[in-house]
Amino acid sequence: MIDLFILIFESKKIIIKDVCFDANLMALIVGLLIGCVAAFGGKGSSLVNIVVCVITIVVILFCVVGGIVFADTSNWQPFSPFGFDGILKGSALVFFAYVGFDAGNCALV
Repeated sequence: MIDLFILIFESKKIIIKDVCFDANLMALIVGLLIGCVAAFGGKGSSLVNIVVCVITIVVILFCVVGGIVFADTSNWQPFSPFGFDGILKGSALVFFAYVGFDAGNCALV
């Protein structure tokens, strides 16, 4: 089982005539699958997109329902100890951290 995992997910170094490159079997499989879906045209791609979106929504709903069922409501008190002002300060901090991170990444590209 472990050997199959290593075969599929780890990249292998291949040397051909003094040129070294990495070969990743999983990347090859995913690339071929995407190519096959694209070969079916717009309708095939649309169907695959719908199926993937439905699976994603089901997983998100599963997580939300599981969170609601197993939530410990005693942890909800106090809900907002610093009031609305604390919520605004926290959201501003997260917003500017995201904008700064994005600006840093764009500057590096």
